Amino acid sequence: MKASAGCVVTRLRLFRWLLMAVLMFVLVPTLLMYGVRPLELPMRRVQNAWMNIWANCSTVEPRQPIITFIPTGRLGNQICEYAHLFMIHKTYNVAAAIHPEMLWSFGDMFADLSLTPVMKKQCLRETDTASIEEFPRLPTRGGITKNLLFVGTPCCCLTLWEDRDIWREELQISRRMKIRTKKRINEMISSWQGRQRNKSSNTQLTVIGVHVRRGDYGEWLRSHYGVDLMSESYYKNAFQYYRDRFGSVLFLVLSEPYVREWCQHHLERNSRDVYVVRDNGSPEEDIALLASVHHFIYSHGTFGLWGIFLADVQSVAYPRHNDTYKQYAHHHCFDEISLHSNKTEFVTIQAK
Repeated sequence: MKASAGCVVTRLRLFRWLLMAVLMFVLVPTLLMYGVRPLELPMRRVQNAWMNIWANCSTVEPRQPIITFIPTGRLGNQICEYAHLFMIHKTYNVAAAIHPEMLWSFGDMFADLSLTPVMKKQCLRETDTASIEEFPRLPTRGGITKNLLFVGTPCCCLTLWEDRDIWREELQISRRMKIRTKKRINEMISSWQGRQRNKSSNTQLTVIGVHVRRGDYGEWLRSHYGVDLMSESYYKNAFQYYRDRFGSVLFLVLSEPYVREWCQHHLERNSRDVYVVRDNGSPEEDIALLASVHHFIYSHGTFGLWGIFLADVQSVAYPRHNDTYKQYAHHHCFDEISLHSNKTEFVTIQAK
């Protein structure tokens, strides 16, 4: 009997180990492969996504063609793609789905995206591809009759701003991300205050977000717009503008890891109120940080653009147009927005 009982215990242990192995080496990798982060996403969303693995390619009822985007570029570009996908979905009443890789890149940044992910790999093979520029012509050519995979990265700044009431509720920063961001900023302020001789917290401190876009982006700017990266003088002029305006300020400078050395040497050194963020936050954490401030210094790129659009921003500083910088699309967009915006102030800064 003892031997029999021992065999039962051994079998139970083997079964438990086998179950754990299945969970660890089969279930979890499969979830990750399809863009589901079980440790970060709410359990309800994990369960829904897991069930969709066996669902039909169309994730809506009744079955109908769906559209999605091939994720292109980094986080800022992919938010542009999702926002345009969502606007198409709402404006034309077309079924839409989020690509698994796009869902993965967003992590837990957004509260609860409404577009269900396309979960099966074969769904992505059972599609036609089309440039996003072709979409306005599709309704006049019989509409969408098959699943459609859009290629391209639309990021029309003016369209996004004018149609923000469509996507604003969809792209809400999640509560957990807001909590982490608040803690992160408080830690940065404490670290910065530790460097100062006067550590008094009685003075009202205005925190200003700064996004520095450099690196390989310079070559792209020159080839597409014939313009160059923002110079050191642009950022310093913007710093001085906000110092004169608010007095006690702290500039939180975010950039790519390989650009931080430039920021430290040209912007932080000899400036007591400039703090280069170097805690290696994820892209989604960095964009949430930029979206948490009320004042923003913009340079180039979609990452900084979403730092503005996702925020309850009060003022945006951007380069003043001249012979060198007049062609960059987003700067021109801010010129247009400033003519009609009552809530957000857009301030031009001398670039050179």
